[in-house]
Amino acid sequence: MVGLLFTVFSCRARESAARDGRIDLPAVLEAVAQTRASGETPVAVFDLDATLFDNSPRTRRLLEEAAQVDPTLTPYTEHIRKLPQQLPYRVDDSLTLAGITDRDARKRFKAYWSARFFTDDYCIYDIPIPGAVDLVNTLHDAGATIVYLTSRGEDRMKAGTIESLRQNGFPIMKSTAVLIMKPTIRGKDTTYKEIAAKNIKNIGKVLITAENESQNANIFAENWPEATHFYLNTTCNPKKIVPLHDSIIKIDDFSQK
Repeated sequence: MVGLLFTVFSCRARESAARDGRIDLPAVLEAVAQTRASGETPVAVFDLDATLFDNSPRTRRLLEEAAQVDPTLTPYTEHIRKLPQQLPYRVDDSLTLAGITDRDARKRFKAYWSARFFTDDYCIYDIPIPGAVDLVNTLHDAGATIVYLTSRGEDRMKAGTIESLRQNGFPIMKSTAVLIMKPTIRGKDTTYKEIAAKNIKNIGKVLITAENESQNANIFAENWPEATHFYLNTTCNPKKIVPLHDSIIKIDDFSQK
């Protein structure tokens, strides 16, 4: 039953014209070399949450903490520990997977989570998606400028995001590794990423993008039609799923299998 629920709550079960595949790294590196030889700056654009990072451990940590500090939630400790490794997009769905149905308990868990999830202190619990660190560093070492384009709010998550990238081995705090964030968590992500995409064109020629939200992946495909676009089959906002452009390649992670 848990497996069925998780399938429903994840972003894997959807109809789309996009094709499954993997990253052809030699071809991407050749494109980087050719772009540099032409005098242009090659650019790779990556989202963070559920793209380069799995933030399930961040949610798990917060639910475990809530059970530790709130005596009324302590009886649910074992429920939280039995959750699967990858959690759904919504904390509501994680609580359902944990078998927590009591309305007051759910309210308390969600309040603890929402007050802390989008903050610097908890970014460090995120773990890289398999293959992400190697891919980003390989592209960066080959001469590509890395752009981390995230909808995280700069006002509450900038320091934590930079530290998380640094500790996990991603290039950051360089002119060739740029972090672009929303001023705050508020506002439509699609509007923000549409504007950001237009500004990124000033950095150089975008060759590769990766994103876990279908609307944003389509924005990238529309703005950079000559680039190679990847959609991560991880988690996403279930209320914002749209069909993917047929040029977008779906992948489970960045591992070179």
